[in-house]
Amino acid sequence: MDTDLQKIIIITGPTASGKTKLAIRLAQKVGGEIISADSRQVYRGMDIGTGKDLQEYGNIKYHLIDILKAGEEFSVSKFQAEALKVLGRIRKRGAVPIICGGTGHYLKALIEDYSFEEPETDLQYTLDLEDKSREELYEELKQLQLWEQHHWEDDSKRRIARAIEKAKIPTKKQESQIRFQEHYLPQIYYTAPERSLLRRKIKKRLIERLEEGMVQEVENLLQQGIPYERLERYGLEYKWVSRYVHKQIASDHMIEKLHTEICRFAKRQVTFIRYLEKNGHSMIPITSMDTFLEEATLWLEEKTKGPTQPTLIQ
Repeated sequence: MDTDLQKIIIITGPTASGKTKLAIRLAQKVGGEIISADSRQVYRGMDIGTGKDLQEYGNIKYHLIDILKAGEEFSVSKFQAEALKVLGRIRKRGAVPIICGGTGHYLKALIEDYSFEEPETDLQYTLDLEDKSREELYEELKQLQLWEQHHWEDDSKRRIARAIEKAKIPTKKQESQIRFQEHYLPQIYYTAPERSLLRRKIKKRLIERLEEGMVQEVENLLQQGIPYERLERYGLEYKWVSRYVHKQIASDHMIEKLHTEICRFAKRQVTFIRYLEKNGHSMIPITSMDTFLEEATLWLEEKTKGPTQPTLIQ
């Protein structure tokens, strides 16, 4: 294990809670570079629906944004591998890594050093899973603490069974893999807006994105040859706007469904924060920009070589 761990800041929390602004302000103050932990911001051309706001970054260096064409495959294992590479480069430059995003299973895989080697095969177990009803598979997901990490209702039974199989069947550990916990010491901060306030922010942002051209963005993606089914898989804005573009739903219905689904997504993100707390991760709520900047800067400046506990924001 590295005796001098690289300190990094992680900012997570529900959608529409201001994570990016916090990351940018901190990066400006401490000489940081931002790594996006957002499963959809990796795609070029998916800007309004994912809230990239790249102009806000100014001269701040950012990573894992606009690295793929829309429609290409990206996964949690690829995120883990790419994030570890980027962290290594940031460390060599002497900058402060700031990971910002709300894709919980990406963060979990990174900080808990998930192994993504192919699982040992168990044909009978696989067949048993595929024979189960969706309700039985959902129950297994809940028992494995996977239910709140993804919108499983949109996935096929085969994909759900594969996720359960990966979680339950032991994997072959890749000894040469870089281990996050051997090199990095994270401090996790999370945004914690009041629920009714967050719902209002989500609605306001949704209307703003539609006014900025989110429908046109989806139409452009379809014209570029991105399959309708792929946009459905991207969920939320891309799913419901695609249905509107294909005249499956009316505008009012699209807005209503989108608001409901985004609020549900935000609730799952909050549940993920509770998961991290229950599993021993030090979590600090952000109650104001100034307090966060002060606390995070002080923690980064401490010359310790082991885990430390910053003063909890009251």
